[in-house]
Amino acid sequence: MPDLKTLTIQELSQAIEKSRKIVIIPHKNPDGDAIGSSLGLCHYLHDKQKDCHVVVNDSAPYFIDFLPKFDQIKVFESDQSTCIDLVKNADLIICTDYSQLHRCGDLQPYVEASPAPKAVIDHHPGPDPNFDFYFHTIAASSTSELVYLYIHDADPGYLFNKDIASCLYTGLLTDTGSFRHALRSETFMVAAELLKTGISYEFLVSKIFDSNTPQRLKLVGYALNEKLMILNDYRTAYISISFEESEKLGLKKGDTEGLVNYCLSINDIVMGVFFHEREKGKTKISLRSKGNFAVNSISQQYFGGGGHKNAAGGEFTGSAQETINKFLEILPQYKDQLSSLEIGQRD
Repeated sequence: MPDLKTLTIQELSQAIEKSRKIVIIPHKNPDGDAIGSSLGLCHYLHDKQKDCHVVVNDSAPYFIDFLPKFDQIKVFESDQSTCIDLVKNADLIICTDYSQLHRCGDLQPYVEASPAPKAVIDHHPGPDPNFDFYFHTIAASSTSELVYLYIHDADPGYLFNKDIASCLYTGLLTDTGSFRHALRSETFMVAAELLKTGISYEFLVSKIFDSNTPQRLKLVGYALNEKLMILNDYRTAYISISFEESEKLGLKKGDTEGLVNYCLSINDIVMGVFFHEREKGKTKISLRSKGNFAVNSISQQYFGGGGHKNAAGGEFTGSAQETINKFLEILPQYKDQLSSLEIGQRD
């Protein structure tokens, strides 16, 4: 990996102080951490009297639409001219929850063309060298954790309010699976400080994890009964949903969130995979694993993606079945590693 210029707290504060118009861009297909970290930072910058907007390639899942100022997010797919103008006129662009520029989707050429300095706040491995500054910690549970730490260190007297805390806590909840993985001691410290603002943990958990649509529940039942495949020889399980099945089930964004985790919940399974043909002839692949089995290398090498060791994703140009065929073609080379792995053991 090329040497990267580290963006210190002081440098980021100076860049923000010099800026009048700031655009925050989370990754395409945004999740709870991408939106939570972006909105949390945006709330803070508004408090500092900055003209700040969150601009994203496509809409976020329905189960986080309760977040404060969610309705003020600008979506490129539905309002291209406004999004392009905001990026063109920005004097600072902050990319949240990704560090590979292609992850901002169709906004990429406009971000590349902008003369504004570009900062990264992220916790994913493998950053691109084409940003100006990096506030980048792989050990962090989430980008929301990093946003909290930035505000806390840059502005020690700042009092976090419920709006910021709700956004950042949502990022912590979703990226750790309700504090089940990707944790370090700082994560619990951040969570405790956010709870001190008076936000309701029960409310957030209910909105995020207990707000199923009928379509979502039908999908879970259908996926587990009809689409779950277990490959015992490879300690792998997968679920696939074709484009036709998506249309028939009436799925919308967010309905498939977490479906891959059912695969990984099976006893003695090391790798879980979900194939979703969201567009005709284009399939998204989500991979999860236990222990030291690294799915991000599979995603990066074969599916043009990336992510963490135990949670990664990518895309494949082809139907769901064609993507499965590709996956099954490469799977044998990992058989020894999968079969010998002791669940619970890490480096």
